[in-house]
Amino acid sequence: MLYIDKENIRSILRSKGEKFGEKFIDMIKNGIDVHYNFSEEEFKKDTFLKVWFGKAKGQGVKNNSKFSKTEQERRPILPFATKEDISKALQEDWFGIYLLSDKESCENASKYSCILIGTLGEEKKIFEQLKALEKQEEGAKFAKDFNMKDLYKSWEEFCPTLPISDIVMVDPYYFSKKYIYERNGNMLLKVLSSIPKDYPINVVIITDRRERHIDSCIQIKDECEKMKQELIEHSKNKYIHLTIVLTENLMHDRWIITNYYSIRTGTAFCIPQDIKFDHIFEIKLHTHKGALDLSKCLLEGYEKGVMGKVYGDKKSNLICFS
Repeated sequence: MLYIDKENIRSILRSKGEKFGEKFIDMIKNGIDVHYNFSEEEFKKDTFLKVWFGKAKGQGVKNNSKFSKTEQERRPILPFATKEDISKALQEDWFGIYLLSDKESCENASKYSCILIGTLGEEKKIFEQLKALEKQEEGAKFAKDFNMKDLYKSWEEFCPTLPISDIVMVDPYYFSKKYIYERNGNMLLKVLSSIPKDYPINVVIITDRRERHIDSCIQIKDECEKMKQELIEHSKNKYIHLTIVLTENLMHDRWIITNYYSIRTGTAFCIPQDIKFDHIFEIKLHTHKGALDLSKCLLEGYEKGVMGKVYGDKKSNLICFS
């Protein structure tokens, strides 16, 4: 969901160069649901807003939009809100993208959470961040037919650099063989955990609890504590929370789900030098409605498996542990 003020819409339409306004609208039409932080009555009185909605309609529109009906519904993030207020607002939608007209709101929210947010004049920066990931998404598709080693030499090259507050990794065989697990060294999680810098990040690993899926030499409780310290030391981020869930839910594909994209592979999250020529990785950007809906559906399914054994901090904005 994109939360946008009317002042940011005017800023987009006034932007010069390469028809940025039309490109931004095309991106929205491709599947980003929009929450307009103003009423429908305001839209009807504003010439710029009429131009925007005129362009945003028509064939090929895949998104939904809604207006704020009341003053309280206007803004998910307000200037000078407390940490608790911002956390409560974000809890409604951790997949949200925010374009807000006042700098105070953006700076305030950015103090507490690593999210995709911009104020007046920063619309193009947000747009370019999302378009860069679209290109990487195309690269991941390209890797189906060609050797992925030729595209990415390391996880640092492969992983998107969009803001991130949560990681949910699903891999039924993550701990199945100790020598492979130790060789991989949790590098993919280390790279992703390094993105938020000094922001809190919640890492959840969901894996199969059956004996054949966990090497007898690996004690999950001890490994959870050890892995958390490794992630903290590698990322230099002391605000990492780690949870490992052992579930009896049957799973097949491996997934990583974050705020703004998901990563899927049919085999394993291996280190790059172990990637075979037919190893498939797919990045799905959540600005595509189908991809976001799928991630939400998967999270609901994985949440049902939380009734299994749970180790660690039990913190996540995407999975409930209650």
